[in-house]
Amino acid sequence: MKRYYHVVNANSSADLKENAIAPSEATQLLQDIARRSNLTMRPRALPCDWIANATAFEPQESDKLPPELVSALFVIYNRVWVRTALGRDRDQAVFLFGHEMGHLSRGHLHKKMPRLQMEKEADYEGACAVARLGGSWASLSQLIYKIRDDVDGDYPSAAHSLEIADGAFRDCGGNQKVSDSAGITVVYWYKRVDNGAVVDTLNYLGDALVVKQSGVYKGVDYSDRPTDTVTCHKGASISVVKKVALSLFDRGIVIRAINEPDAENAALTNRITVESAARTRSPLTRQQISDLSSCPAQSDPVYGKRR
Repeated sequence: MKRYYHVVNANSSADLKENAIAPSEATQLLQDIARRSNLTMRPRALPCDWIANATAFEPQESDKLPPELVSALFVIYNRVWVRTALGRDRDQAVFLFGHEMGHLSRGHLHKKMPRLQMEKEADYEGACAVARLGGSWASLSQLIYKIRDDVDGDYPSAAHSLEIADGAFRDCGGNQKVSDSAGITVVYWYKRVDNGAVVDTLNYLGDALVVKQSGVYKGVDYSDRPTDTVTCHKGASISVVKKVALSLFDRGIVIRAINEPDAENAALTNRITVESAARTRSPLTRQQISDLSSCPAQSDPVYGKRR
């Protein structure tokens, strides 16, 4: 394991320095996480360009490291991978390094337990760290979708990881409310088939939530059609519309359309309507929702319910 010690000053190319997260920056992040988590441990960050991503490391005598490192704890990381995966998003870096610290604080390096269970526990600690450092739920959930697969393996699936992160974020004081939604009312047309998931999600996005009972509209009974559309009215910023849509998406609600209202509802302002209006349209991806820059027309070829 000597390479983990010597690599600290290795690879000093200009391109790598420009893109990489510095050891001092990463170590400071680890110490911030430890302090806010009331942990006495003070892990150090060591860059190693020979590993794939990041890992927790506790030296053993057999590693034959210098004496000053034998009793230390480390998070070893690939500098370019971290910067490529995270960009310069501090909240996402907190989750990544908080996850690895979770392996250390929970003693995973000395336990014999299923790998998947250890990664779930580490995900909890990572999400908790984001909450304790005042991080953004939107940023955290975006990273989880980026780095996790659709099914469980060595790591939990994106859906399971989000479920764990959601609980941890709340347990540790995180705020999932939309901060820029003042004056905006979210109207949800209640559907039995949503099983309460939409109401539960929207309750975390602000106090101005109005739930209306779905029924027959223009001769069609919508009460048992699952929610699939987010309608953005004048006065609702696209950033708030996206946060609503992404929060629903992250909860497993299939979003098929995001668009302007019908002509008869065009006069309604400062409102976002969550409804069922596009059941025959293809589901939108998370990236498509994130890419929105304005409220699309109903005929928009990507987002519109009449596409």
